[in-house]
Amino acid sequence: VLFGGLGNSEYGASDVQLQSDVAQLLVTTTAMYDAEEAVAASEARYRLLAENAADAVFSTTPDARYTWFSPSVTSLLGWQPEQLYGMRPADLCHPDDVDRVRAAVTSVGASGSANLRARLRTASGDHRWVGVSVHSVLDEDGEPVARAGSYRDIEAEVAAEQALAEADTAVASSD
Repeated sequence: VLFGGLGNSEYGASDVQLQSDVAQLLVTTTAMYDAEEAVAASEARYRLLAENAADAVFSTTPDARYTWFSPSVTSLLGWQPEQLYGMRPADLCHPDDVDRVRAAVTSVGASGSANLRARLRTASGDHRWVGVSVHSVLDEDGEPVARAGSYRDIEAEVAAEQALAEADTAVASSD
């Protein structure tokens, strides 16, 4: 027992209540400490994923203005995350892809998600092919409050497809 034997006649009702209160405080403090440790561990796992994923992960407002990017956007597109905040996806698109990207952004509001390919402008002014996956984040009433998505480097995939198409064309024209 915390402060001695409860059966001891030296302790009155107020002492027993004090013991109970202290014990409850210890239990509550331990539970709070455990919860804080669990949150810290969860945040560390999230940070590990966000900072080391090859894909650039992002969030936007419901009207598609960037609010956050994982650090991997720098290796993918050359931009520092903060440089993109407030911009829209169409601001980064190759001119030939703008209409398709705008249509996809609109469809996310209606269907909840979109997957597409687009060429995005790098910080150096070049364009890089990326696979885009984006979905709406809804509140408890089902209303969109944000969008979350990712950009994946598909340069090698597109180059291989283009080389195959050129080879197919060469074979067809030689027949």
